[in-house]
Amino acid sequence: MAKNFAKRQTGGNTQEAGSNANAASASMLGAPFYNPYTFIPFPEKVKRVPPTSLSIDEHPDERERISGILSLEIKNLSPLMSCSPKADHDENGHKTFKALTIANDVIVPATSIRGSLRTLMTIISGGTLGYMDENLWLTQGRDAQLGPSRIIANVPDNVFLAKVIRPGNANHPGIIELGETQLIKADELTMSIGDLDKKRLQANPAPLIYNGYEVKLSGTPVNKKSKKEGLFRGNDVELELAEHFWEDYRGRHRHSDRPELKPGDLVWLEPANAACTAITSEADIKSLQWARWGRQGKKLETLIRDHHKAVLPDSMRDDGLVDTVTNLFGQIPHKKNPKAAGPFAARIRPGNLIFFDAKQKTSKEVLAPLSAPHPGCLAFYRDADDLDQINVDSPLKGYKVYRNTIERKDNAPWRYSVQGVYVERGDLKLPAEQKVNKTAELLEEGMTGKLRISFRALNEVELALLFSAISVDWKLGGGKPLGLGHCRVIGCRLIDEDGNSSEPLGRSEHGENLTLPPEQLKILDDYFQGFRSISECIKLYSASQVPVDKLRYPRAVTVNKNKTTRAGLTWFARHASPKKTLKGLETTWADGPLQAKVGGKGQIKAQALPQIVSSNPKADLLYGYDLIDSENDTSERNQRIIKRLEPFDREKHTHESEKAGTNTSQNRQSRQEVREQRTPATSSHTVAPTKDTIGEMITKEHADKLITPVRAREFLDSMKAFGITREQSTKWTKKFDLLESIANKK
Repeated sequence: MAKNFAKRQTGGNTQEAGSNANAASASMLGAPFYNPYTFIPFPEKVKRVPPTSLSIDEHPDERERISGILSLEIKNLSPLMSCSPKADHDENGHKTFKALTIANDVIVPATSIRGSLRTLMTIISGGTLGYMDENLWLTQGRDAQLGPSRIIANVPDNVFLAKVIRPGNANHPGIIELGETQLIKADELTMSIGDLDKKRLQANPAPLIYNGYEVKLSGTPVNKKSKKEGLFRGNDVELELAEHFWEDYRGRHRHSDRPELKPGDLVWLEPANAACTAITSEADIKSLQWARWGRQGKKLETLIRDHHKAVLPDSMRDDGLVDTVTNLFGQIPHKKNPKAAGPFAARIRPGNLIFFDAKQKTSKEVLAPLSAPHPGCLAFYRDADDLDQINVDSPLKGYKVYRNTIERKDNAPWRYSVQGVYVERGDLKLPAEQKVNKTAELLEEGMTGKLRISFRALNEVELALLFSAISVDWKLGGGKPLGLGHCRVIGCRLIDEDGNSSEPLGRSEHGENLTLPPEQLKILDDYFQGFRSISECIKLYSASQVPVDKLRYPRAVTVNKNKTTRAGLTWFARHASPKKTLKGLETTWADGPLQAKVGGKGQIKAQALPQIVSSNPKADLLYGYDLIDSENDTSERNQRIIKRLEPFDREKHTHESEKAGTNTSQNRQSRQEVREQRTPATSSHTVAPTKDTIGEMITKEHADKLITPVRAREFLDSMKAFGITREQSTKWTKKFDLLESIANKK
């Protein structure tokens, strides 16, 4: 069935090309849900002006400016997480945090309020970004193979490893050692070294040696038969690499297994030319990569300058101008740009949000893990109507905002039981207290707190913009992607510098939002005319804050080789995966019952994150939540063809024979398992030293006269990797002297 489908004729014996244009709608899959975040589009241009001094109201022509205090009442519409910065308890890596309190009061600190308010006002006014990580790369994942391939075009002809001698950073170049690189089949390596799979799981594996080469291990293999590992032998030729190589590495590997390189690390060198046969200079190198399946992507700053130059942070401009929000919140000069505006002080200064006598209104909750932002994800972060054309050069969607939920109790998305970590058979990993999540005291919903915001020398536009932010919902505290921190201003009193008191936004009788007066909205629309429709932007933002049902990180289930995988990566691999060409998203290929369900079409459209619509706040649905591909096949082009998608049922779709594997987390238990299962080899040269055993190994091999110059260098490299220094003790001083004397023999 699937084989025949895979051979659809198009003039020859070739498979139909994947295309979203005529594919079935993903809505036909059912199982709808809402992503935790959406986006408000960036403006095409931003209104920017010279910065205003704190004492501008002392100028004779600026006496109409207003100074005073806003006294706000804020109600939390969902539980609020405002934690003490230091964990109250840490057990096996799982941290428990108490609520941030002063005496019996629960506090949201002024710094948090300031950041949230500034971001909100930027979104409403279409302003510049307050901050941008200049070193961040937007990577889709493993999107570049380093080394020859018969099935992937445009990859380098050769592979190159190097050893880090001294890591560089933004201020200093680093040094690597060049040498000889070879690839070896993992099966062949296993016969000499032992069980590689366990060594791959170690957080800081000891250096492995094979026939005089250092071994560079990669991740757990998908196909063990074709798996290859790297071998490196240094030639004592050192090469200095400029600062940008090291900063780009950090930017690409921010959320990887090795975000920072250390002395002794082996790294892959991506050649600047695919036909390169030898690395001899800095010009021969394009990038440093931790894995042979490397990370390319696009640098965030490049993407902003190419497509969204209007929102480039004011601190990175050299015209001395700032947008309205920066003008209100002040600016510190950019460390690399002396021409930027500033420094100048803020004219809006929030205090702490205080929930009085609320300490007893908190309760502990084991929270669901918070996923790290992945701005390299094409389907969710890039703006493109044509899913067959979206790529790494596509523009960004805009300002990120978090959604709210109507779900509570057992279905609340912040609970570990709802969005936890899943293991074999799709079971929830227990206990719920894992390293990847935390336990926190949450302030129960429905509490009312007090906040004061002092302001100085605001003109009518600036005051109207501040009022506009007060008239919409806020997101405060931690756990925003889980639906926590939904807050609303239900009372606003203005006390001017003469002591006069007023309620400029009226009153909230039943807990609804305060109303921005029409004359205030007109002031904003007139001022920003030609730049941003404030009226439309407020509607769009307000739509994004409407609570929805089924607020979830994407999740799906699949079965491979009798192993059930229930995770977010499964959903993205099925519904939002980029093509290998990195141009366009892969469709879902259907056959059998699934094909019939979607109207007979053989393909189902990929899913990009829908744009929020102000007229229909609940229209940005995604589909396929927790569905399992219970029947599937593989096409001739190695594409997964799905015959049936249905809601995951643990009893129906899994088997008792699916056993839990070894502990894969890096903790005391897993390290003990590795030690217990390590078997002695015929030669100590093939046994990887550890920090605990290296001293004895050096003593024994020296007594047996087995330490050659190569072996001495291996020991020295291992000691550096373990952080062992000659200054630690007389014992280590003697070992360093011994090894260095042997290593320097000719």
